[in-house]
Amino acid sequence: MGAFGFAAMTPSKSVSSPRGIAILGSTGSIGTTALRVLERQRDRFRVAALTAFNNAALLEQQAEAFRPSFVGIVSNGSPEHAGWCTGTSCLVEAAERDDVDIVLNAVVGAAGLDATLAALERGKRVALAN
Repeated sequence: MGAFGFAAMTPSKSVSSPRGIAILGSTGSIGTTALRVLERQRDRFRVAALTAFNNAALLEQQAEAFRPSFVGIVSNGSPEHAGWCTGTSCLVEAAERDDVDIVLNAVVGAAGLDATLAALERGKRVALAN
């Protein structure tokens, strides 16, 4: 037993294994701020998935910098990017991935609800910023 009679918590991942994070809405102000923080915490966190609404240019820069295993864009007005998921389903797909431990949902309004519910159903930690 630790201080105050509470059992010590054992982390679900070892210190040497960074936690995978999905950032839904990575090109908005919350998403870009989160990525700046994660840039300094690469030993603890790994960006596993990035999604954006329609800013393909910034999403491409983020994907190049962080090398996530999943990239999705909801409304792509530009040419297709090989390997990117497109459409609203990409939010749920990013949230459900096995390599994701934490989902930061920075999608505006109810558009991110299905992804939040999917993450919770899979036992993921969810950080809501919408």
